[in-house]
Amino acid sequence: MDYLSEYKAKLCTAEEAVKVVKSGDWVDYFTALGMPVLLDKALAKRRDELTDVKIRGNLMFGPIECVECDPEREHFTYNSWHCSAYERKLADRGLCYYIPMIFRNLVPYYRHFLEVNVAMICVAPMDEHGYFNLSTSTGIAKGILDKADIVILEVNEKLPRVHGFDEVIHISEADMVVEGEHGPLSALNLPTPSEAETKIAEHIVPYIKNGSALQLGIGGTPNAVGK
Repeated sequence: MDYLSEYKAKLCTAEEAVKVVKSGDWVDYFTALGMPVLLDKALAKRRDELTDVKIRGNLMFGPIECVECDPEREHFTYNSWHCSAYERKLADRGLCYYIPMIFRNLVPYYRHFLEVNVAMICVAPMDEHGYFNLSTSTGIAKGILDKADIVILEVNEKLPRVHGFDEVIHISEADMVVEGEHGPLSALNLPTPSEAETKIAEHIVPYIKNGSALQLGIGGTPNAVGK
């Protein structure tokens, strides 16, 4: 198969791609670094043409242009499955609805109950076999993409390739592909562990054996253990 020819046939600008979004649509932005920055900016420019566009995402670093450009929420409504610090601030301003959920059930929610009119996601560049890695959205993204009526892939040349399950989407499954220059990847700034957190970590680390699997949560003590 000539995957490069199919890629070129589906390649378009962000402005052309977002023309598929209609008033009343459900649009998914996925998670964290998977947020489609270029497509979001292009969609925000269509604000005055659209009403009641519902956007879902989670753990976004921001800014989300469709939210920031419409403080009255006459055109776009943003919903988060899991709030980042930025999304919590949006919620404080009345610009973000939180959707309660159990994370392991997220894909089944989509599969059985939810509608996705347009899915937009940042992916790593296509490989020689026609696959795009879903990077930091791996684990949930493929299940959402499979439910979408229209799939738009935004290629971010800076995204890392992440291994896991359902970690790729093929060019044949995409409706459009968008390219463009992206800035540096956002990152969380880790605070310096306190003296107490460091002491706790010192008690924990001797119990970690070769071959152990560690799950580090969010907070000073997990950061100290990892360090």
